Amino acid sequence: MLPLLIHSPSRVIDISSLDDISELKNIDKKNLFIISAIEARITIEQIRDLRKNLRVAAKINRFIVIVTFDSATAEAQNAMLKMLEESSLDNQFVLLVQNLEFVLPTIRSRCKIIKIHERKKDLDGSTNEFDSIVDLLCDAPTTSLFTIPQLQSKDRSSAVSTLYTLLKSLRKRVIKKDVKALRLTKKIFEILPQLQFNNMNHQLAIDSLICTALKI
Repeated sequence: MLPLLIHSPSRVIDISSLDDISELKNIDKKNLFIISAIEARITIEQIRDLRKNLRVAAKINRFIVIVTFDSATAEAQNAMLKMLEESSLDNQFVLLVQNLEFVLPTIRSRCKIIKIHERKKDLDGSTNEFDSIVDLLCDAPTTSLFTIPQLQSKDRSSAVSTLYTLLKSLRKRVIKKDVKALRLTKKIFEILPQLQFNNMNHQLAIDSLICTALKI
């Protein structure tokens, strides 16, 4: 079966929402494997354990869901690529991601990519709480930003989600040629790869953005 890469830029996908995806409606999900991140990462050990389990013959097709696969380490992604290359028709892999660019291009090329579009309320350009936070970052940054609940990160996924939400609000100001918003946008693009590939602390990532705002 062709692996599916479900891409939802605006939010972490809930497994229960998979039934709404047409490509999965007629697939038997009785033999279900779910892999979730351990301490905000999908590890090489998890992929190795999955491979061992899949070597055992099964009477019915297996449905394998890896949640937040974009949090997988480089080693885990390479191991996953090898498994996809060797996979039989009895296995349906579904990789759930929020940040497509964090997935190896070789894995992307082997999957059918399905994008879950953002909800209308996120696309209508209306003002939201993060617009107000961006106004503070750009116009009147103070150390009180470190205590704002929306800028508190519980794990890597929430930090990435926060940064992408800030990017959307910053974009409104960048379009108007706001120099400070442009600098903060560049800073976010510097931070994101460090979260993925250099194991940057999730709260430190947010705090570093605030520090940049205070210095500009």
